[in-house]
Amino acid sequence: MRPHVRIRFVAVVLPVVFGVAACSAPSETKPDTSAAVSVPTAMAGRIDWPAHFDAGGVLRARTTATIASRILAPVLTVKVRPGDHVASGQTLIELDAAGLGAQVTRASAAVASATAGATAAAADVDGATAALTLAKLTHARIVQLRADRAATQQELDEAAAALAAAESRLNAARARHSEATAGLDALTAARSAANTDASYRALTAPFDGVVIARNIDPGSMATPGAPLLVIENPAALQLDVRMDAARAAFVTLGQTVQVHIDTDADAAPGHAGRVSEISNIDASAHSFGVKIDLADSAGWRSGLYGRARFDGAPRKTVVIPASAVIRRGQLSFVFVATTEGRARLRAISLGESGAAGVEVLDGLSAGESVLLNPPAALADGAKITTSGAGR
Repeated sequence: MRPHVRIRFVAVVLPVVFGVAACSAPSETKPDTSAAVSVPTAMAGRIDWPAHFDAGGVLRARTTATIASRILAPVLTVKVRPGDHVASGQTLIELDAAGLGAQVTRASAAVASATAGATAAAADVDGATAALTLAKLTHARIVQLRADRAATQQELDEAAAALAAAESRLNAARARHSEATAGLDALTAARSAANTDASYRALTAPFDGVVIARNIDPGSMATPGAPLLVIENPAALQLDVRMDAARAAFVTLGQTVQVHIDTDADAAPGHAGRVSEISNIDASAHSFGVKIDLADSAGWRSGLYGRARFDGAPRKTVVIPASAVIRRGQLSFVFVATTEGRARLRAISLGESGAAGVEVLDGLSAGESVLLNPPAALADGAKITTSGAGR
C-alpha cells in the first residue's frame, strides 16, 4: 500500500511545480514601434528682464480752490450744491453785509469833504503867494525910496515886516494844503477799502469747475478763512502717489509712466502719464510723494484709486516663448526635449510676461530646449524629432 501512496503524491506535486515555473518565466519586452513626432523647439535663455514696480495713489484735480469769506457776516444764500458746474465769475454765496454799504457812504462823504478842504487850502496858497508877491514889490520900492531919502526908516522897517509876514502866511498855507491833500489820500484809500469790503458780500467762482464740497447753509455765520465751498477743475487730473524712499532713484521729472485706474477694465491698456512733481523725502516716514499728470481724464472723478507702473532695475531671469507654456487649471507645464529624443513634461512656475516671452521663476534652467506649440495628444516620454533654435 505505501508504494502506491508515494507514486500518487509525486503525481500531484509535479504539475504544481511545473505551473509555478511557467508563471515565473520572464515575459518578452515589446519594442517601441511608435513614430517620432516632429516638433519645433526653442532654447530657454537667460536675459536682462525689465523689472517694474507699482505705486498706488488717488486721483486729484490739478486746480482746486477753497472758497472762504474775508469778513464776518451771516450767510444769506448759497446758490450751488456739490456736483454743480459753475462758470468763472458766477456768484456762489451772498452774505448779509448791509453795514458795509453804510461804510462806503460814509467814506464817500468824507472824501468829498476832504476834497473841498484840499481845494480851499490850494486857494489859500494862491492868495498867500499873491500877497507875498505884493509884499516883495512894496519892500523893493521902499528900499529904493530910502536910498533916495524919500522914505523914512520906519516905512522901510514896516515893509520888511510885511514881507516876512507874507512869507510866513505862504508857508502856512502850503502846510495846510499838504495836510489836506494827505487827508484826502487817506480818505480815498479808506473809501476804496470800504468798496472792496462791500464786494466781499458776494463770493464768486475763480474758474470754471465743479463744486465738490459745501460746508455752510443760509443763516450760518461766515467767519474769515473758514472754508465754505470747494471747487475743482475736472478737466485736468493727476495721480497723487507716495512711495518708499528706496524707489527714489527710479523716478525723474518728466518721466513717462503707465497708469491704470480702478474703473478701467482689467484688459484695458494703461493711460500715459507724466511725472510733473516730486516732493522731498519725509525722513520720519521714509517716503516721498509723486504727482503724475494725465492727459486723458474723460469719465474720471477725483477720489478714484489708480496705480502707476515705474521701471525698476533689470534682473537676470530665464525666459521662454509663450507658445511653449501649457496651462492646466492653475498649473503651468512645458515639454522639455531630452538628449535621447524624448519629450518630458515638467511643471514650472511663471513670472511676468513681456515682449521677450514669459519669465520662468522655477522648474527650468537656461539652455534647456522646450517644445513650441506641442500637440494636445503628445504624452510624457513620447519620441520626438526636433527643429529650431533648441535643436
